[in-house]
Amino acid sequence: MKKLLFIDACVNRGISRTEQLAQTLLKEMNQNGEYEIETLNLEDEDLKLFTGKESALRESLTRAGNFEGPLFIYAKQFAAADRIVVAAPYWDFSFPARMKGLTFTFSSKGIPGGLCHADSLHYVTTSGGSIGELNLGYEYLEKLCKVYYGIHQTVCYTAEGLDIEGNSVEEIMKEAEE
Repeated sequence: MKKLLFIDACVNRGISRTEQLAQTLLKEMNQNGEYEIETLNLEDEDLKLFTGKESALRESLTRAGNFEGPLFIYAKQFAAADRIVVAAPYWDFSFPARMKGLTFTFSSKGIPGGLCHADSLHYVTTSGGSIGELNLGYEYLEKLCKVYYGIHQTVCYTAEGLDIEGNSVEEIMKEAEE
């Protein structure tokens, strides 16, 4: 059975519109039951920023080719997935800070090479205002996927303008879900 990694970067504060849209997508993608869905809820993880000490340790382990241990657990999970769905609300022109990772290497000539097995990454986001041409969170991940991770197909699903007075949240969400 193929593995679908669902990275949930939504903040748990009741009903999340991003989560709602992502669940619709997951249901659609897995209607034939071909995927085992593995959920990584970033809010439930004890994620901490790297200090100089952790950075030095990661660099040392990487140079030694030792990718065991807690520093590499998320990167290995990401790289092993057959398909990836990311649910991340649109915050400050991007996505929540918890959405960072490591899943590539460089050749001896300095050329990046992907270590991921996923056939595609699907990015789900919602916003209270209009994103328009400033979907920087998706654009950032799209570039990482194609240049570094080795994931050549990316798709973005958005529901925008949800908090603009006069807009119908129900209609916008229904259209996005369809």
